[in-house]
Amino acid sequence: MERITSNKAREILGNRFIGTKELDIVSEKLGIISPSIGNIEIPEIPFSLSEIENLDHETFLVLFYPFQKVSDNKITINYFRNHFGIDPDIKEPCLYNQDWYINEEFANICNCEMGWYILRSNVLDVSRAISPEKNNLNKYPPSILLTYFFFANYILNNKIAYKFDFVWTSDIDCNKDQIYVGRYFDPKGVAKNGFSIHRHLSLTSNYASIV
Repeated sequence: MERITSNKAREILGNRFIGTKELDIVSEKLGIISPSIGNIEIPEIPFSLSEIENLDHETFLVLFYPFQKVSDNKITINYFRNHFGIDPDIKEPCLYNQDWYINEEFANICNCEMGWYILRSNVLDVSRAISPEKNNLNKYPPSILLTYFFFANYILNNKIAYKFDFVWTSDIDCNKDQIYVGRYFDPKGVAKNGFSIHRHLSLTSNYASIV
């Protein structure tokens, strides 16, 4: 398989391509080291020309470059929480004002390898209201990857992915509840704006009724 080059992928995808040049533009606002000045070798795109040409108009090719701008540490959910804040009245984009996950492992690690990822910017309609496959968590993207993509796309293209929708991730919390992220806007207009990090409470034996 002949792999596609960055220049060719950029030509085909336009603003649905987020590579080194694009990250150089948004690196300061995104809170990462600019790839052009970092000392990390960028991997080749592992996809063919035909694979890229067949992507639909809602799908992106994204370089995940996870190095914090002020250190060699990798980005995390909590890093983005501190970097973007949690108050839309002060600054947007931001994360939704929650603190339940601050001490959770998934929010304090970067469990995604640097590399190229194909990511949809909207959910599949056929997947709505269907329970996730908890015995196959690896089919879902890590929450840090989706958070990174959301903010990179927002800053670069002024576009909001997962505007009203939540997206399943491969992460779980300390109670083995699956993490889902997204929904920047509350469709009812009650909650403030912000990229949300939630957990799907599992039905266990201590959930019951008295009637």
